[in-house]
Amino acid sequence: MKKLFVLFTGLILALTLGACARTDDTLSDDTSLLAIDVNPAIEIILDEDDNVLSVALLNEDAEIALSDVELEGLPVDQAIDAINDALIETGYIDVDTDENIINITTSDEARRDEMKEKMENSLNERGIGAAVFGGEMLDEYYDLAEEYDIGVGRARLIARAVEIDGELTFEEALELPHGEIMTILRDEHRQMMDEFIQERRDDAQEMKANMKEMAEERVQEHRNRVDDGEVEDKDYDAIRDDISGRIDQIRNTYRNRINQQRQDAIDWEQTPNDDDTTQDQQYTTIDINPAIELILDEDGNVISVGLLNKDAEILVAELDLVGLAHEEALERILDAAIETGYIDVDSHENIITITHENPELEEDIKAYIEENLKAKGVGAAVFGGEMIDEYFDLAEEYDISVGIARLIARAVEIDEELTFEAAIELSQEEIMTILQESHEEMMEEFIQERRDSAQAIKDELTQNFEDKVENHRQNVDADNLPDFDAIKDNVQDRLDTIRDDYKQRIKDNHEQIVPDYEDYIPNDDNETDTDENSY
Repeated sequence: MKKLFVLFTGLILALTLGACARTDDTLSDDTSLLAIDVNPAIEIILDEDDNVLSVALLNEDAEIALSDVELEGLPVDQAIDAINDALIETGYIDVDTDENIINITTSDEARRDEMKEKMENSLNERGIGAAVFGGEMLDEYYDLAEEYDIGVGRARLIARAVEIDGELTFEEALELPHGEIMTILRDEHRQMMDEFIQERRDDAQEMKANMKEMAEERVQEHRNRVDDGEVEDKDYDAIRDDISGRIDQIRNTYRNRINQQRQDAIDWEQTPNDDDTTQDQQYTTIDINPAIELILDEDGNVISVGLLNKDAEILVAELDLVGLAHEEALERILDAAIETGYIDVDSHENIITITHENPELEEDIKAYIEENLKAKGVGAAVFGGEMIDEYFDLAEEYDISVGIARLIARAVEIDEELTFEAAIELSQEEIMTILQESHEEMMEEFIQERRDSAQAIKDELTQNFEDKVENHRQNVDADNLPDFDAIKDNVQDRLDTIRDDYKQRIKDNHEQIVPDYEDYIPNDDNETDTDENSY
């Protein structure tokens, strides 16, 4: 298991660092600080639209729980949901008790109750009981608030700035513009995240995986009860009143439980053949023109991503796919393709090709993509690997599935000394290891050389298509959704023409919207050789 976490550390680094463009500009006075303390302690800076600008994981428990969670760029409601899901799945929030204690503080005191309500609504949707406090339980900041006649959230903000800047006094910090204080914290958040990624994230991810596995059965049983309507809505005022006189006792019990849980996670024994093996891993690809390959674990969760051409790098620029269920990863890819124009909401002649080493699972993925796009009112012809001549011919020749043919061909492409005949005799573990190591190298190169440029191009594309996509979403007619079988039949005989038109449309779009698109990659060494992905 340790090896797998090391293999995709570079990917996590890219997606975390890239979610928000770096700038030395002072933040505006409309930004705010939101802090969430369970025992994991998390700080979030929100912009004027309540989107996450930066995140700080203030203790080791926060680093474990949020090690694979990308919050930057999310609206605050989604960020709170993501935090709660991570805390529930790792046991930091206990599904079997209402005696969870959560402190919410915000530098915008007028919004304290609003933020508490957002937290309670998120927990209630998940059937979780908790006492949600507004900072008054944090003695250190409460005393400062009383002394300086300010809100607890502002007291925390000022105290954090003073802690970060060793030469700044509390009194001096009180006189600084709000935006300058927020900038001090933002810069600290970024430095902390850089250090975490470089030094501790792989270990934190491994600990989280063990903690999730230990809690998995209990959490799933709880979620099933919620889905079945067996969990009643929580009365958060009553819970808060009930435990207010027992805070210290509950906190001590909580700390002891979490300490034991973490020790158990360290001692957690993997099942046979589950340590450092890829025997149960799966290989799947999605080609739009962006070409992306995913390696999945035995549960269908993404453990490695390969971006096979420059459009894929642009499309996935800030997406954190590792750790997601493959359905969620595919949905994020589809959403990004729509928002950047790689999938045209005004046309049903989008072509998507799926390969999977298992033909039955390939059909399942095709069906999932069709249902996902149908709900969005977007038409497309979704094909299996039979439409990719190179791999189809290999599959016919060696009597294997198209997905396996592509997997082996990719291994041969990566290892130039390996022949197809020799590769076909290798174990699945050996083939998957070749691809995972290639993914790591590709991602490291992407991070170092092209990540910022890819994000800038994606931002321009998204901005250009924003009105068109939003108008489509507002006008989806539930009674007139695409018929995917009819679309497939309609385009079957015109695939080459449609693909040529698609390439020209994408090329024209990029030349008009992003003048430096053709200079994004100095050479084409990172592009695939398949017909539908050549430039």
